[in-house]
Amino acid sequence: MNLVKPKQVPEGATILDVLSDSSYELEHIHSAKNYSIYELAFSEKIEKDFPDKKTPLYIYGYSNKTGESERADYVLGSMGYGEIYVIDGGLTAWEEAGLPVVKGKPAEISDGVYSVLNDESTIEWTGRNIGNKHVGSIRIKDGSFIVEDGAPLNGKIIVDMSSINNFDQEGEWKEMLVNHLKSSDFFDVEKHPTAEIALVEANRIEGPASRPNYHIEADLTIKGITERIGFEAQIHEKEGMIVLNAHLDVDRSKHNVTYGSEKFFARLGIHLIDDMISFDVILFLKR
Repeated sequence: MNLVKPKQVPEGATILDVLSDSSYELEHIHSAKNYSIYELAFSEKIEKDFPDKKTPLYIYGYSNKTGESERADYVLGSMGYGEIYVIDGGLTAWEEAGLPVVKGKPAEISDGVYSVLNDESTIEWTGRNIGNKHVGSIRIKDGSFIVEDGAPLNGKIIVDMSSINNFDQEGEWKEMLVNHLKSSDFFDVEKHPTAEIALVEANRIEGPASRPNYHIEADLTIKGITERIGFEAQIHEKEGMIVLNAHLDVDRSKHNVTYGSEKFFARLGIHLIDDMISFDVILFLKR
């Protein structure tokens, strides 16, 4: 790998930003063009724009602690490019050297009313007992969010409790488990056919794009009992839609779902069931 210090990069050099397009929009070296190493079309785009493989290319990633520039250097070398120079320390070192950087704004969600796409969205649950667990899904019945000033302002998701499904059992065992979950021992679906989660507050979290970017406070209602919960979520806009990814751990005992709970029963032995249920949520919402 040919390393060059930021101040050693010649004036007018061809500089390639190999980070994501969203990172490029947020900040990039003033004269750089974006060719993301994360894209499958990286090689095709490079060969189209730089057919002469003797062209000197100066590439950079975020810093020496991340691997995108090293990966790009390897790919370009395998493609036959002979003059590849990696800017030592990447974008971080360039800024620290006081060299010009173009700054943008963090991506915001477009304002408007968004409706949940029920068929595309998923909620998967995991329940655990001693030495075992069960996993399954549950469907969304309806839901919407209002986005104002680039952030979710309020909204509500209604869950169809009659749609409880299980993935890890088959035949009569699956039917037995699903019926048990729908019974009064657990969620009493006949009396409480829906559950809901109502957004109370969403606060932006700054950090890497791979991490959750919002902390959510919400009111969760199960079996007619409402409890405030907090969780982190990734919320992004993609092709005119909002995509929300979140993981929630919910204490079922707070919603009068007490079967097998050591808070309510003694000497359960192997029949002890964890009070916490995990939910992995992916929501697609369209304006």
